[in-house]
Amino acid sequence: MSLIKQILKSEYSEADYGYRLSSAFKAGFFAAIHRESIQQFHAVYPEMVLNIDGNGISFCGGDREQVLAFLKAFGGDWEKAPEDYYPDKIKYTRKIQCDELEMEYTIEAGQAPPPPSCRIEETEEFVPASVRKVRKIVCPKTVNENPETVEVPIV
Repeated sequence: MSLIKQILKSEYSEADYGYRLSSAFKAGFFAAIHRESIQQFHAVYPEMVLNIDGNGISFCGGDREQVLAFLKAFGGDWEKAPEDYYPDKIKYTRKIQCDELEMEYTIEAGQAPPPPSCRIEETEEFVPASVRKVRKIVCPKTVNENPETVEVPIV
């Protein structure tokens, strides 16, 4: 049985925490799993900071060379997508299933410049307006009365 499973099954964890692991514990676990990758990256770029938390490991804001070193150090297949808040940058993401913690975590390199062969294009897409249903009460016109129309939005 692995050390993680032993900790999860211990009387202390079960009684006090109901098998919930703290973010700090997960961060330490991710750092331990990827120690060689972190050391490989820091051997080349000791000044660069990696963020390690309960959701995974991230690196933000490096130049193209630093991003490539990060991707190489951690290996694997990476998805790339435009950054949400930085129109000229991209984010590389790799999801990893951790069976011992029974969760998925993320390794990402954000705010990265795109490869020289790529560019980020922004297009406008037409999104049809939403339709709102409105119920009306319409009363028939009677003598000495005006027609009434009352709008009641359906929520």
